[in-house]
Amino acid sequence: MILPSPCFTMGNGDFEQPIPDDRYHGIYFAMLLAGVGFLLPYNSFITDVDYLHHKFQGTSIVFDMSLTYIVVALLAVILNNVLVERLSMHTRITVGYILALGPLIFVSVFDVWLEKFTTKEAYVINLLSVGVVAFGCTVQQSSFYGYMGMLPKRYTQGVMTGESTAGVIISLSRIFTKLLIPDEKKNTMIFFLISISMEMLCFLLHLVVRRSCFVRYYTSHDQGKGPVKCHDPRDTGTGYRVHHDVTAEEVIFVSLSTVF
Repeated sequence: MILPSPCFTMGNGDFEQPIPDDRYHGIYFAMLLAGVGFLLPYNSFITDVDYLHHKFQGTSIVFDMSLTYIVVALLAVILNNVLVERLSMHTRITVGYILALGPLIFVSVFDVWLEKFTTKEAYVINLLSVGVVAFGCTVQQSSFYGYMGMLPKRYTQGVMTGESTAGVIISLSRIFTKLLIPDEKKNTMIFFLISISMEMLCFLLHLVVRRSCFVRYYTSHDQGKGPVKCHDPRDTGTGYRVHHDVTAEEVIFVSLSTVF
């Protein structure tokens, strides 16, 4: 019988794999930013209300955006429940990020900066962009809560904290861009660039965190795949591992290549 792998959690008298540590609370910070990323794209559209009212004078653009978001978000929740067993969780989250980032980049470049569209065309494009954002963010958000359910409870709390601060962060961003840059076109463009940068940071952190030993440890256990292989701090690279027998109150050095 070969000695157990370093990542297996065994019972009494066998080697125990320590639970991976969230060093410097990096995983928690990533989850907090993920919560911000759920609502950041939509908040970026509706917080820019001064620019919208100036460009679409006499219209109910903000109300139409809110209505579009609500209707599409409802459809996205239903579709996500249908596809929950057909697409992997990380695939749905990744697609959600892409659908959230795409409209932000498209509107900021072609509508705000280059002004390629007429007023009527821009009105329709902004509503379509909000619809795509609503679909992407809703799929991403609903999938992420299933993802967080596999981790300790404090990480779900971190995501919820991020969601509650998303509006504050976007509002502060708009206030400062308006105060520091008088030109409305320039401050709106910079405002969208800040939002795009934050959303991309959330996406990149997700790609890094999902591969961390900490996350893989909990997700593999919850999905019934067994513990993942992580570095064991008790393995010094000498070919021996220290085994502390609590009942016998003694320390035993065991060769990793020993076969019983």
